[in-house]
Amino acid sequence: MKPTEKEVFDQVAAILSDVLDIPTEAITRETSPDTTDSWDSIRHLNVVMAIEEEFSIVLTPEEQIEMLSAGLIADLLLDKLS
Repeated sequence: MKPTEKEVFDQVAAILSDVLDIPTEAITRETSPDTTDSWDSIRHLNVVMAIEEEFSIVLTPEEQIEMLSAGLIADLLLDKLS
């Protein structure tokens, strides 16, 4: 069964909260490296690895580069999981 948009976003928010050490409630679709001081290049790789593990997928380098906000990550995952 295909996950809902809310389910995927909630999982993305939980991962971002854990990796970036920010409260889940503070994460919106607009949360990005530009709006989050702790979201640097090293933590971006940690986000990628955590998402690959959580969703049992492999992200291409192009997909990893497209992960510019929580919303874009959720959209990418919805496309990949459908």
